[in-house]
Amino acid sequence: MIAGEVLTKVYRVSRVNASPSRKLREQVHQRLVQWALELPENLDYTPKSGKACPAPHILVMHIQYWATVLLLHRPL
Repeated sequence: MIAGEVLTKVYRVSRVNASPSRKLREQVHQRLVQWALELPENLDYTPKSGKACPAPHILVMHIQYWATVLLLHRPL
């Protein structure tokens, strides 16, 4: 849902060439951070944790998270 919001609000197609507000990007970023913090332990993964590599579907979820962060903060 958050990734969809980034695409619709930050990369919206409109006739006006207006860039998204900093406040909007900060709000979405806070939602992303909150989502990551609230992950259950079995879905959480950081390479530094020393845990075994998780299942592919968990890795894809984390890849999608970081792709959304990059889309949100890339230079516009």
